[in-house]
Amino acid sequence: MMKRGRIIWCVVLAALAAVASGCGSKSTPNDPGGGALSFRHVVIDPAPPGGSDCCTDVCATGDLDGDGLADLVVGGQHATGAALAWYRAPTWDKLPLGDGEFTTDMQVADLDGDGRNDVVVGDLDRGLVWLRNPDAPGGAWQQQVIGAGYVHDLEAGDIDDDGDIDLVTGDKAQVVVWMQAAGGAWQSRQVLVRDGEGVALADLDGDGDLDLVLGGLWLETPAEPLTGTWARHDFAPAWSKDARVKAGDLDGDGDLDVVLTASEGEGPLAWFTAPDDPRTENWTEHRIGSLTLNGTHSLQLADFDGNGSLDVATAEMHIGGKRVLVYLQVAGGGWREMMLATSGSHNLRAVDVGADGDSDLVGKNFGGSVRAFKMWENRRVE
Repeated sequence: MMKRGRIIWCVVLAALAAVASGCGSKSTPNDPGGGALSFRHVVIDPAPPGGSDCCTDVCATGDLDGDGLADLVVGGQHATGAALAWYRAPTWDKLPLGDGEFTTDMQVADLDGDGRNDVVVGDLDRGLVWLRNPDAPGGAWQQQVIGAGYVHDLEAGDIDDDGDIDLVTGDKAQVVVWMQAAGGAWQSRQVLVRDGEGVALADLDGDGDLDLVLGGLWLETPAEPLTGTWARHDFAPAWSKDARVKAGDLDGDGDLDVVLTASEGEGPLAWFTAPDDPRTENWTEHRIGSLTLNGTHSLQLADFDGNGSLDVATAEMHIGGKRVLVYLQVAGGGWREMMLATSGSHNLRAVDVGADGDSDLVGKNFGGSVRAFKMWENRRVE
């Protein structure tokens, strides 16, 4: 069990303009006034899995024990002890999941359809690894290698709309889909050869299956993903090939738009309005905020302030600008910026911690001397 004496609390109030230096966080003049939204900063684990030199790479969320609350999963490389651990809500007891050299992405999903969420993660030595949720509480999580190869990006979803969970991976040189067949067998296919990183699953064309979205392009899922043609559609060809990618209906018109950051190097934060036919190139780019960001390896969409529109969270890595930011959509267009921290984060996740109806944020740096696993708890006032 983790030591609770190290839990550190501080409040990031949106109406303040001072820096809360103890948590490395501050508010900005653009923060919403009146104290309607604030985030409470919590250190869940000051020493999450990972070696002293490197790395605390993977982070995911999901209900692992079936109690209706989202648990948290973190893992890394060169760890002493369990390299993958989960933190049971709401007390954040730290429990081991397994050993390995885990990098760089991870998802929580019910891969075998037994009603219990499993964990699927990249392992530097073995490739794509599935950890099965045990039948009985406290049982061992059995590990199964789905396939070999480096996993930098990983998404899970029902790509072919057949009722089971499929996977997509990227290794900075190619994109591969992993289709689940009867009996738990997996078949893979390379669908794109391309430098770069970042992938998302979203039904951009509204036909009921999940398409693949990357930095500046998307691939249309065919009726037969393992044999059909994945049509390529470029909507932002000038965008960096290294990108975090998310899709959501930002303008409330009923179709999915796309948000991009530059996950390596410098670049802006922007969203792209989907045209009536997303297969065309007529996507309109909109900047979010005025900052040029560096190493934004985090991107999440959620309605943080509860006004019915999607907001954006992003964070720069510890080797980048180190800012953890939330951008709130405001009525009539535009964005209000909240700076939650200046300590950096990697693979940030938005999740409703405590099932209280609002979206919180959890994340950690992947390297450096300060790799604490942190939460920014949403303290929205209704």
